[in-house]
Amino acid sequence: MIFVEHKVADDLSDLVQGMIYYKGYRPDHDKEKLLPDGTANLVIELQNQPQYIFDNQSLEPIQTCDQAWFSGLQTNYLTIPSGFDAEMLVLTIKPTAVSRVINQSASQVANRVLPAVDLFGDDITELRKQLMISDSASEKFKRVETWLRSQIQPVTIQQQTIANCVEKIADSQDKLNLAKLAEQSGFSQRQFIQLCKSTMGLTPKQYHRIVRFNQILTMIHQQQTFDWAAVAHDCGYFDQAHFIRDFQGFAGVNPSQYAGFETDWKNMPLCVEKLANNGVLNCIFRLD
Repeated sequence: MIFVEHKVADDLSDLVQGMIYYKGYRPDHDKEKLLPDGTANLVIELQNQPQYIFDNQSLEPIQTCDQAWFSGLQTNYLTIPSGFDAEMLVLTIKPTAVSRVINQSASQVANRVLPAVDLFGDDITELRKQLMISDSASEKFKRVETWLRSQIQPVTIQQQTIANCVEKIADSQDKLNLAKLAEQSGFSQRQFIQLCKSTMGLTPKQYHRIVRFNQILTMIHQQQTFDWAAVAHDCGYFDQAHFIRDFQGFAGVNPSQYAGFETDWKNMPLCVEKLANNGVLNCIFRLD
């Protein structure tokens, strides 16, 4: 199996969390859950092997993803193929860069997975062709960076203000004071919410819930025993029942069930596979 992570050039680091390229992954399961992590992803498939999105309950296919597709910020998990023997390049975009990359309101892609050609036109088709004939992962990454530089729009004052506020949300450990955050931004609370939706696709509260959820995943990954009441309190939940409902809404299982799947991530394949990237924990559940 080939698996390569790439740290983007400095001039793109405010936009992109990272890139990965993989080929020849052969897990012993065929479906996985991709949990919300507060990022958007451009996925480019390089072997003419269509992928699918499955209904979370019936596990029946509900959408075909072909050649290249864009996933906006999600507030629910996605059930996807395990990618058996696939070859893909994945560009992970930071939340506050989504509107600049797609050159439209990020609310148009939130909780959606769209054909990349619908957003980027023939340019993404040409990029894919270039990637398919590139010999090395490093060459593929450079081509994507070149394409991205031609795609991104200059940051506006409003977008930069929202980006600063979103950083504060990401750094928060418990409850979100939306009124105070809006006041610090210089916008009314209503304007602030609308600008957040336009910039990253979600409201501040939705994004904060995802941040808090991923903080809890990190805690589970690092600990052996858990006091769920204490976790709920430390993360700003009103009570343990609220915490469990919130967690189950994101993961499809309760915290205890999730913790029971925990294994050493170095052992492949995994029941729960985790990749720590710039402090953000991206989680994939295996479905047998």
